[in-house]
Amino acid sequence: MISRLFPVFLATGFMLSGVSACAAFQGDTQKAAPQQAAAINAVCAKIMRLEEGEAQFAGCVSSLSNSLAGEIQSDRTAAAYRVSMQTGLKQGTPEFSICALNHQNAEQASNASATGPVSHIDVANVKSTDNNPRDYASSSFALRHRREQYACAEIALEPASGPFESCVSDLDANLFNIDHPPS
Repeated sequence: MISRLFPVFLATGFMLSGVSACAAFQGDTQKAAPQQAAAINAVCAKIMRLEEGEAQFAGCVSSLSNSLAGEIQSDRTAAAYRVSMQTGLKQGTPEFSICALNHQNAEQASNASATGPVSHIDVANVKSTDNNPRDYASSSFALRHRREQYACAEIALEPASGPFESCVSDLDANLFNIDHPPS
């Protein structure tokens, strides 16, 4: 019996020794910072030309918030990997993965502000990207698509990147589904 449990104890002790250099998990995920939420609202109003209080506005805010949250999570993951590599743990091991996860979760729990490009989102910088007075619903497909692209760029997603393309696609699909609910 003891001989069967010894590998479990050994593995557990080994994992804990590798984790001791890392911060412990401390809590839940973080919501968007107030300045980021205000900027997203401004993007939906000024760039997408949607009216606050309408279903499309709420859909825009939801889509852009999800895209921003994904980018913030990606930035945190990259930062956690950098910190874990600096501890000397070997990438591809359970100890490294636990260390990275602990750092990522600790940063989320501490409500640390976003790192990287998304930390520069500011409502004061959000301006209309075109002079066309048409609102989103009465705009051409091309103008809608261009506004969707600028909306995603405004939340600091880099054009031609996976997160940018997903943002544009999700925003377009979400607004389409609001206008054309399944029967």
